[in-house]
Amino acid sequence: MITRCLVVLMMLLAICYSTAPSWVASGVNLNYSVGTDTVSFSVLDRSGDDIHINQKTISTSAQANYLDNASAESGHFWFDSSEFSGESVGNMVGDYDVIAQGSQHFAGKDWDTITLQGTISGATTTFVYDTATGLLLKETVSAAGAPTVTLVSYYVPAWAPPPPPPAPVNNTNATPPHQNASMNNTGSPPPANTSGSSPPPQQPSQPPGTNISNQGAGTPPGTQPATSSGAAKKKLCSSSAFILLILGLAIIRIRR
Repeated sequence: MITRCLVVLMMLLAICYSTAPSWVASGVNLNYSVGTDTVSFSVLDRSGDDIHINQKTISTSAQANYLDNASAESGHFWFDSSEFSGESVGNMVGDYDVIAQGSQHFAGKDWDTITLQGTISGATTTFVYDTATGLLLKETVSAAGAPTVTLVSYYVPAWAPPPPPPAPVNNTNATPPHQNASMNNTGSPPPANTSGSSPPPQQPSQPPGTNISNQGAGTPPGTQPATSSGAAKKKLCSSSAFILLILGLAIIRIRR
């Protein structure tokens, strides 16, 4: 008897302290397929215990505004996920039985789910929630003609990834002034030669101890050419020999 009283008391405390998950806030947008149509839920604002929701039917553009109680156990598309902690198949969460747990695929993603089932207005209603966040993934009602509601897309600002860091600045194309050989000391390129004349040729470098200006053309290196006085002596010797040769011939003819 005492154990049952404790269990009931804990359930009442859990209900009293239920609250909507923190991600149920302004900017949330959820799209559910409802039969052959699509219904969109957008959270306009959350202030205190009031969650303002806009519902829009895509096919007709019909809109309606609803008010969810943030301190309640559940709302239009959420359940207090803190109540799922430690629960297993066969237990109860609030007024619902836990009938299944496991991974299921919705809106392009695999979710770790918990399935709750209960009787509402004489019809059996089954909810599939994400165990971690309490997001409604699917809802079915056993009543004739009741459509199945399934999550097809979602945007939750609290789950959005942070923006990427700014790209680093690429300075690899910049050349430091001291590395630019075409620049003078003032950082400007040297003036162009506009005179039209070619620069004077440079004097070729010479081996040590050699003076090209004192060498004659075709003279082997180290050989000095004859001076002008030596050439005159050679010419004088040649003329004297020629005269002596003529005198010798004349003397020979006279003696004959």
